[in-house]
Parts: sequence; C-alpha cells; structure tokens
Amino acid sequence: MATNINEALAEAKAELLTKAYVVDAEIDATVNEDKPCNYVRKRFNVLHHLPQGDYTYSGKELYINKTTFTYKWMYTGTQLDAITTPFKDLLISKIPALKTATGVDWVELRSVDEVNLSGEVYCVKGTTGNLAETWVIKVWQTSPTAVGYKIVSKTTVT
Repeated sequence: MATNINEALAEAKAELLTKAYVVDAEIDATVNEDKPCNYVRKRFNVLHHLPQGDYTYSGKELYINKTTFTYKWMYTGTQLDAITTPFKDLLISKIPALKTATGVDWVELRSVDEVNLSGEVYCVKGTTGNLAETWVIKVWQTSPTAVGYKIVSKTTVT
C-alpha cells in the first residue's frame, strides 16, 4: 500500500508492466493536474507490443487520491459491448462436417454476412500429382443449427 504519490506511481507502473502487451512505461512529468475530490491526475507513456508485431506508444492516465494514495485508472471513450457473431460461430462449428461432406482437405471462411445469414467458404482439395482444386462454396443458414451450401466455382491449380 502506497504512502505517497511516488509509491502510488510505482505501484501503478508495476501493474501496467504485468500486461503481456506492455513493453515499458514511464511517467510523463508534464502531466500533474489537481482534480476535484482530492485527486491528482498523472500520466504514463506506455510502449505497447501490437499483435501484428509492431510497437506503438500510448498514454495511460490515472487519478491518485492525495490522502489515501490509492489510484484509479482513467478510461476515455465509449464502452463497447462485445460484438456477437452467431452465424460465423455456427459456420466455424460446421467446418468439420463440410470437409467430410465435400471431401476437401482445407476450409477457410472467406466472408460472413451476419445480417443475411450467408457467407462464402474457400476450400482446397488435393488431386493427382501436384495438382489441387480450389472451390468457392456459398453457405447459408437453413435452421438455427444447420447450414446449406452450393459449390459456385471449381478451379484446378498447379
């Protein structure tokens, strides 16, 4: 438990560094703003490792109580609800059955339309030698637990 502002900042930095995507964090000395209710606003400059492998900086602000030295992270912007994708989830669950029914070796979802409950699937089926067939299959929902499909194109590739 922190007994002063600097210890609260050290605790907050340690918390930031526990995040897998945070590489490093450093206090931004230019941000030191008194706020109502006995708080002070501070800011960290945070180096993030992005899922694509790149790196970027962002600012992470917090409010520290000047009496108890507890802190609260500041969150800006709107709170977003997770996007549900029930049709995509249904298609993903049907990939093994689609592979079996069509005899293809590999299936990938190319596009999914959650409004019209349809999509497009790309498939690869090995043939003789180094040849393979690529298929584009149109899929759609036929019931809450089933999908229909039709092959819309087949191409032999080498």
